[in-house]
Amino acid sequence: MSTYLYDMAGHAIAFRRSWDDAHVFDLDGHCIGWCPWGDTEVVDLDGNYLASIVLDRLVVRNDCWSRHCDEETADPGLVSPTGTPPAPLHFHHRFAYRDVGLSIRRAHAG
Repeated sequence: MSTYLYDMAGHAIAFRRSWDDAHVFDLDGHCIGWCPWGDTEVVDLDGNYLASIVLDRLVVRNDCWSRHCDEETADPGLVSPTGTPPAPLHFHHRFAYRDVGLSIRRAHAG
């Protein structure tokens, strides 16, 4: 089942095919970024910082620093999310982050 990622308000905005998938997709299934260092930092397809995964949120750190990745990732192609997004976790750290700015489309059961 897909692992859904939420914005600050708790709306599903992205997903990963599994929790340890390096790629992050918008809800339409297009790859928007990846985690090249095996941590929670996500870079866009040009290698620039896009966001951080914090709990179940895809958010931008307010103290964001530029961490560029010169590696390229293989194009995973268009994928479909599976399952229905569960209720988001309570997010205590709102003061340290802001929304990544992805457009919201309501996810549906796969």
